[in-house]
Amino acid sequence: MRRAHATPARFFAALACALAGCGPNAADGEGAGGGAGTADAASAGPRVVLGTGRQAFEALGSDGTVPLIKGIQGGFHVWTSFLAYGFTTDVLRMELTTRWDELEESVLVMSGNVGVRPATDAAGAPARVSLGWPASIFNPACANGRRLGIDLTVRDTAAGLSASDSRLWIVDVAEEDRSSDCAQ
Repeated sequence: MRRAHATPARFFAALACALAGCGPNAADGEGAGGGAGTADAASAGPRVVLGTGRQAFEALGSDGTVPLIKGIQGGFHVWTSFLAYGFTTDVLRMELTTRWDELEESVLVMSGNVGVRPATDAAGAPARVSLGWPASIFNPACANGRRLGIDLTVRDTAAGLSASDSRLWIVDVAEEDRSSDCAQ
């Protein structure tokens, strides 16, 4: 995980988070913060929690099952969403990478500026949320039951803040979208 340099904006964002009672693992006990304990938010800095969902954030830890979606243009993707803590901007720079079972030749990188809006996580902590990014995956024809690695980094370049999270999800392909050419 990349560490952001200390800035006044980072300090005040962390202070606001500490006063609101959010710890580094408020969303689901996973992510960049590590284990399930709570830590001082001022020392934790910004963080992000990767999840799924198109219209609402859905927490999904590693080894959770995510459906493979057939897009209207013929491609396949999984829905990703995220909660970002310690950021105050309405636009974050996102870099999202997908890969199969740690196979370097399957890496796809998607990046862009995404809008985020104020939200409250399941524990009541304030966050910024981005919903419904269609994360493309390489060669999905025989994806059912495979482990898909997803890495997410978000940045507020103006404030010098960044945070990262990673997950390994099991892909569930609808019966009608499964390839008959797969050796299982």
